[in-house]
Amino acid sequence: PAVPWTGFIHGPTGTGKTTELVLSTRRLVGQGWRCLYGTTSEILERLRPDGGWSVAQMVELDFLAIDELGRDSLTPWGRDTLVQVLDGRIDARKRRPTLLASNLDLADLCVASGLGARIAERIAVGCGGTGHVCRTWSYRLGKEVRS
Repeated sequence: PAVPWTGFIHGPTGTGKTTELVLSTRRLVGQGWRCLYGTTSEILERLRPDGGWSVAQMVELDFLAIDELGRDSLTPWGRDTLVQVLDGRIDARKRRPTLLASNLDLADLCVASGLGARIAERIAVGCGGTGHVCRTWSYRLGKEVRS
C-alpha cells in the first residue's frame, strides 16, 4: 500500500493514544494489510536474535504501530535497533506507514527519555516536522485533561 505518512501521537495517560493505534491496526488488517502493533519493549523483544523477527521484516510491514515510546529506558542496542527500523520505514524510497505514541512530546522524548536526538529527528522527518496531539478527553476519568 502506498500511503506515505508517519504519525506521532502524544498526550497524557488516558487520552486514547493506545486505542487509536489498536483501532488503526485492526482496520488495516481488515483491509488485508500486513500490520503489527506493540509497545516499544514488545517490538524490541521481537527483534532480539531469538525473537523471530529481523529489522528488514519489521521495515517491510505495510503498517507498524509502536506504543509507549519513551516509557522505558533503552540499552544502546535498543536505541540503535529502533533507529534502524525507523530509518528503514521513513526512508524516502519506502515511506512505510508508521504510527507512534508517547506520553512525551517530541522535545521531551528526545531529552528526558534518553532516546536521543537521532530517534526524535527520524520521527520529525517522517511526520513532516509535526506531531499530532491526541485529543484531551480521558476515557478513564470521564473528563477533559490537560497535556
